[in-house]
Amino acid sequence: MRIGLNVMEALTPPALAALAEQYYESSIAKLAEAYDAALAGMGLEPIPPCTSRDLARMIQGLLLGLILQAKVAQDDPHAGVLLEQAVVTLLEGLTQPVSTAEVG
Repeated sequence: MRIGLNVMEALTPPALAALAEQYYESSIAKLAEAYDAALAGMGLEPIPPCTSRDLARMIQGLLLGLILQAKVAQDDPHAGVLLEQAVVTLLEGLTQPVSTAEVG
């Protein structure tokens, strides 16, 4: 965790900070698109005000945190199991069936 924070601190030159921000935004946008497609395939959509971008940010944050945890500790259950449980819980709590407008 400290290494990640130190790297972020080192990105203070504007050019490096801009590149890091572009990479982050691009990554989150791609993940959000993938979540939109996956949710649509399951007939689900985020419950407003939550968006697929919000889901992407939450799941990416969980993933990165659990990767760090897995590298530092050999806890049970394994980080992969915890990630799966967390993602299922997030999706159950923050999505709903796609609403269809009634044609009158």
